[in-house]
Formats: sequence, structure tokens, C-alpha cells
Amino acid sequence: EEHEAEELTIEESEPVASDEAVVVTSEDADAAAVTMADLEAEIADLTAQLAELEQTASANLEGWQRSQAALENFRKRAAVERQALIESANIRLIAALLPVLDDFERAFANLPEELRGHSWLSGIEMVEHKLRWVLENEGLTPLMSAPGTPFDPFLHQAVMCQESAEVEDGQIVAEVQRGYLLGEQVVRPAQVVVAKAPATPPAESEETDDENADAAETDEA
Repeated sequence: EEHEAEELTIEESEPVASDEAVVVTSEDADAAAVTMADLEAEIADLTAQLAELEQTASANLEGWQRSQAALENFRKRAAVERQALIESANIRLIAALLPVLDDFERAFANLPEELRGHSWLSGIEMVEHKLRWVLENEGLTPLMSAPGTPFDPFLHQAVMCQESAEVEDGQIVAEVQRGYLLGEQVVRPAQVVVAKAPATPPAESEETDDENADAAETDEA
């Protein structure tokens, strides 16, 4: 009987254990629902943070690109300004040396014949040639101001006008002082004499008037 009682107890207790294994309480369901809601909220929060970080990264990238472009523009502008400063300094220096070159030219042009051929004069000529070579090596070139060249107000400075039958009106008659260019910039305009049309002599004017009067009388007759 004791043995049967033990078997009966075991058989009665097995269904109870099986029922406890599969039963899900309302508290467990609520906890699971809360957990899913928390996960969804956390995912939404992380998604929002990711979008915000991506927006910040995009803004930082655009700012960096603008900074790089501004830096590159600054470097280019600085290079242009530095080159302009160098060219301006060169022009001022060369312009200051041109009177020395003019003095050499005038001295050699007016040199007495008895002084030509001296050894010391050859040394001075070498100095003049060296100075001219240095200036030309820097890009200095003389302006074209030969007689018959059209007057250009950007290249020439008219010191006087002169009637001329050989040169057309508005053309250069003679060069008073040579002008120079450094590259495409005018270091010093050439001083020139400009031709103007000769005035009609009074005698010719009277003869022309008489001829016109005679022609008019002939037409009337």
C-alpha cells in the first residue's frame, strides 16, 4: 500500500510540474511588452542621433571645403600681389636707372673726335654696355619712335607739334627722349615731336578765291 501511495503521489504531481513549465503570467507579458517598447524607443533615439551626427558631419565637411577653397584663393591672391609688388619694385628701380643710361648715350653722341679711341673710354663703354645688358635681361625694351611712326598717347608723350610736309599729320617727326617698356608695362613714355599738317599759305588762298570767283562769273555768263 505504501508503494501504491508513492506511485499515486508521483502520478498526481507530474501534471502539476508540466502545467508550471508552460504557464505565462500577465506580469511576464507586461514585462516583455515593456522591453520591446524600450528597444523601439532606443532604436528611434539612436536613429535620431545618427541623423544628427550625419548632418553635423556634412556641415563640418562643407565648412572644411570652404576653408580649403578660401585658403587656396588666399594663396593665389598672395602670389599675384607678391608678383605685382616685385614688378612694381623692378619698374621703380629701372626707371631710376634710365637717366644714367641717357647720360651715357648723350656723352657718347657728343664725344669730341680727338677723345675717341682712348683706352679709358673703352672701359666706360664696357660699363654702359653692361648696364644696358642687365636692364635688357630684366625685360627692358625700347619703344619704337622712329619718324613716321603713328603717335600713341599710351606710349608717347608729345613735347611739341611741328609742321611737316614729309610726315603725315599725327605721326612722329623726331624722338626727343627714348621711351622704354618692361614686359608690357610702360616704364617711361617716349618724348616725341608730332607732325601737323602745314597751314595753307595766304597767297595760295587768295589765288584759290580768285579762281572760284572767275569760275562763278563764267557760269553766270
